[in-house]
Amino acid sequence: MAMNDYRRTPRSAFRTKTSFRDLVTRTDQKLEKFLVSRLGKLTPGCEWVLEEADLKDPIRTRGWIIDPLDGTVNFVHRFPVFGISVAWIDRNVLRWGAVAHPCAGGIYWARKGSGAFLRTSGQDRRLKVSKVGRLSESVIEVGFADVRSGVRKNTLPMLNHIIMNCHGVRRLGAAALDLCFVAQGVIDGFYEKGLNPWDVAAGGLIVREAGGLVSDFGNGDDWLYGRSILASNGRVHGPLLRVVRRTGKSSPQRFSLRKFHEGIFSIARWGRAMR
Repeated sequence: MAMNDYRRTPRSAFRTKTSFRDLVTRTDQKLEKFLVSRLGKLTPGCEWVLEEADLKDPIRTRGWIIDPLDGTVNFVHRFPVFGISVAWIDRNVLRWGAVAHPCAGGIYWARKGSGAFLRTSGQDRRLKVSKVGRLSESVIEVGFADVRSGVRKNTLPMLNHIIMNCHGVRRLGAAALDLCFVAQGVIDGFYEKGLNPWDVAAGGLIVREAGGLVSDFGNGDDWLYGRSILASNGRVHGPLLRVVRRTGKSSPQRFSLRKFHEGIFSIARWGRAMR
């Protein structure tokens, strides 16, 4: 369903929700209805946390947390990084999660206590986080879900510090898959503020089952509903957390956009010199 719509739906076939950046398509809605229908038959009487139905209240007993199309902007613009995220939670413990990556033909999944896996062509491959031990040798994934609340206040200072202290920074625009890439070991750390439970539930469990660490920005465990998440291979968690916490407290006046630009251009000049 997702790939058929991806190939055939016009780029103009979307509407906005809370802002011009917050998009929804018929595919989001169709997938959510399909998943609720199928999973509801398997688990009658369960609770739901759903993006398109805007059900955000924490699940009290047991239920499903679903993002039918994580990375809707990518989907609309034909950028092939979007996912379908589904997680099962029972008495505040995430028990099972899966994130489908339709464009790559894979499904990342994990069951608590049993490890994390990537299924392709019917075969499961166990996932393990990377062994990179220094922030200066890492590749970090970032997200800007909080950009609408004031990009200059926190997001750019954090990004500036990370850019200058790691091998590289990536921003793909699909948090569920960002977390899976940490679990797969191709990304060493990921952080983002302003996310919802459906963005992080499955991916967070997959990272943990792959041997990684997941926390909120205060190094606590309130990352599912607390709207801030930092996930890593564990080895760079502390250094990355210190950068995020330190720059997260910066005021807008302390951040210099001029210095940020200078840092970007110095990297570009260094790259040209190495050609």
